[in-house]
Amino acid sequence: MKRYLLVLLAAWPLAAFAADVLPSDLVGTWGSDPSMDLGPPGTRMLVLRADAYGMILASRPSESGEPGTVDVLGFPVRVTPGGKTVTLHPVHPSKDPGILEKQIVVCRYDMASATLDCSSGMGAGGHFLRAKETVSEKMSMQIDKLRKAEGARP
Repeated sequence: MKRYLLVLLAAWPLAAFAADVLPSDLVGTWGSDPSMDLGPPGTRMLVLRADAYGMILASRPSESGEPGTVDVLGFPVRVTPGGKTVTLHPVHPSKDPGILEKQIVVCRYDMASATLDCSSGMGAGGHFLRAKETVSEKMSMQIDKLRKAEGARP
């Protein structure tokens, strides 16, 4: 009986983690710009994988000062679905609870128009259109690399 209870308790977190899989209509690449490119400064992109991990990316004018170049900034997120919303939690949370709360991004999903309208306490939001139903292998590898560096569970 003790062995059965121990196995059940050990498997419980795995069952909860397995339930966090995103619906297929949310998986993919989402962009704030009709070109779905991070080229122009100020554009943003969301990348959401089926395993409920993803990345938020944004472009800004390059610090190098070279004309026509941009810097791309991003961080990995853990995605929690909830009806018509998804919540993006940074994988690298700040130790300051006030900053952590501001870093959380909440998106409302409109299935008819395939759009996400997102907001956060730090302005990391916007209107996103679905660009692709897939995540590139290169981006997926980058998400895995950042998750491991931050100590996120696989």
